Amino acid sequence: MELRVFLFVIAVLLIVLIPIAPKMLKVRIAVFRKLKWNSLADFHEKHFDQLVIVARTIMVLVIAILVFLILLG
Repeated sequence: MELRVFLFVIAVLLIVLIPIAPKMLKVRIAVFRKLKWNSLADFHEKHFDQLVIVARTIMVLVIAILVFLILLG
């Protein structure tokens, strides 16, 4: 029972983070700039839309796996 609750909490957290993905990516770009990793920050800015789609897709896939594990267990 405890594992199912834990997986459910993670799934809900990921659902909440889906709309926040662009903001998380902007924070990541800012961190790269602070670390003086300008080439990596430029890459993220250049491919911003694609990276947001990839991040959201990965989140949805992880949510689907977690829901499957919750229903299975």
